[in-house]
Amino acid sequence: MRYFSQLIIILLFVSCYNEPQNSNSVEKQSDITASPDAIEFYKLKKVSIIDSKEIEISFQIPKESTSNLAQENELGRFETEYNLDETLIIGLRNLESQYTIRFDNASDYLKTVEEGISKKFGDDIQKISSMFPPSYQNVKIASVDYDLIINKHPYIRRTLYFNESVSSPLNTNFHFITWFKKKKYTFDVTYVGTGKNFTELIGLSNAIAGSLKFRTIN
Repeated sequence: MRYFSQLIIILLFVSCYNEPQNSNSVEKQSDITASPDAIEFYKLKKVSIIDSKEIEISFQIPKESTSNLAQENELGRFETEYNLDETLIIGLRNLESQYTIRFDNASDYLKTVEEGISKKFGDDIQKISSMFPPSYQNVKIASVDYDLIINKHPYIRRTLYFNESVSSPLNTNFHFITWFKKKKYTFDVTYVGTGKNFTELIGLSNAIAGSLKFRTIN
């Protein structure tokens, strides 16, 4: 999807508005780490991806998922086709830049991202939709959560609805952003279709993204 590349540009752009502030933690943290019961309930399986032979990122995906050809800047991409009208897409990307290497921890990086978004868009998160291509239809930002913890690591999550074109099906996207070892990582769980309601998708996306783990390979 063109969407994933566009989103990386958007979040990198708004995160560069402010210099890093002194911060050791994300305030009002909400832990959404997936429980073993959730992983079992959604019938997930573990996959691991190695980044640059030094970082392992593991997470859970539906057992029926298949690995698909990764797009530009993607470390991995997995798709689950429930039927002809319903697809779940999971994608992991990274970005190392002169900006990301300035930080020493994820909390400081994410705090600066939050400040950049606030400075550019204020309290109206719907203004973020103005950054998307004109071809995108019915773009609605459902929420932006700056306070998430997954396996003791901080994240930001942005939830978005959109149609890639007038005739395309509805996309519900859960976009997670974090930082690890001088790199920005984004993790997308996107549901294409209308067969599942929002409550179901929240539970499924939290079980998948809530299993994310980063570790340095010795």
